[in-house]
Amino acid sequence: MTLKSLLIATLIAMAAVTPPSSAATVNATGKVTNNVIFGSGNSNAAFTGVTVGGLELALRAKLRYNGSSACGGFGCAQNTFNYTGGNTYTFISALSHAPVNRSIFNFEWSINSNTNGSGAALNSLVYSIGVDTDPTFGVASQITYNPLSALSTGYYLGTNASGNGGAAFSVGGTGNLGALNLAQNSVNLGFLPGAKLGSGQFRISLSAFNATTHALVASTAINVIVDAPAPIPLPAGLPLLGTAIGGLTVFRRRKTK
Repeated sequence: MTLKSLLIATLIAMAAVTPPSSAATVNATGKVTNNVIFGSGNSNAAFTGVTVGGLELALRAKLRYNGSSACGGFGCAQNTFNYTGGNTYTFISALSHAPVNRSIFNFEWSINSNTNGSGAALNSLVYSIGVDTDPTFGVASQITYNPLSALSTGYYLGTNASGNGGAAFSVGGTGNLGALNLAQNSVNLGFLPGAKLGSGQFRISLSAFNATTHALVASTAINVIVDAPAPIPLPAGLPLLGTAIGGLTVFRRRKTK
């Protein structure tokens, strides 16, 4: 095969795996529908995401520990996103004071299954979060889990009428997913077994699948860079191939702030 034909074949393959949606500033505002319902004081801003029909998927990363020692001997949570407006969030570890078993950032996810009044509940689809747990560029090390399953880190549940901080924490596998349409949580890499917490680049994805056919409905992804400069990104569809419905990983259930 010639170099030209190999390039053409590669481009065709990339097009075939590109999901029906891609990462961009959600709603062109960075704000999710309707609000950030976990933890009072969390601002509605800087989300990367997609909307397909009435389904909205969104992700962001924020500084979890700032450089002070005013909160239990470690840094305090911040509404600091360092967002590029694309799908990348950057943080500097020297400006943070985190415990040894925690990352300096949290990634935060939001699923809204009914932004258009269709009445679709959360259980109308199956969801998957994929986290590259090794920040070394080019090293594949992914944990995949359903954020609404019993094997998740838990979540906050609500509707489009829920206000800021207006939801209670639910342990994974609990709550009425058949009556509610909004789920969110804030997750530190320290909650995920085997995750490396150092400098480098992390890739995090959120996908939704048809519950019957397992076909991909929508997906979005973000890059989180700690200290290191961003390498050349992979095509949008390729990192999402690992976010399958199966292969869930058992997590420690922790309530996040």
